[in-house]
Amino acid sequence: MKISAYVISIILITSMFSAHATGVSTGTVGAVLAGEGPVVFFHSGTHQNKPACSTVADDWAINLATPGGKALHATLLTAYALKKSIYVSGKGVCDAWPDRETVNYLYTME
Repeated sequence: MKISAYVISIILITSMFSAHATGVSTGTVGAVLAGEGPVVFFHSGTHQNKPACSTVADDWAINLATPGGKALHATLLTAYALKKSIYVSGKGVCDAWPDRETVNYLYTME
């Protein structure tokens, strides 16, 4: 019984990430645009599997109104300052900025 609950949990978690992670890209941060609203950044990698709303090259957006968005922004700026490559995965929607996919998660690469 414990094994089947474990397997079901893994399946649910995996499907949760795959349902939200539409666009993906790997590369370095080229430019960051920050203002009073969301942060928009250019990424040197090719933005693959973009949703239809994301019409600007390889740009992404981060919603700073949430604690998660602030953590993403901190990771982004750290990667930019250290010239580290990052892996970016999107949410499949453009709810932070109208023509750029909103970041679901990102991480630095070695």
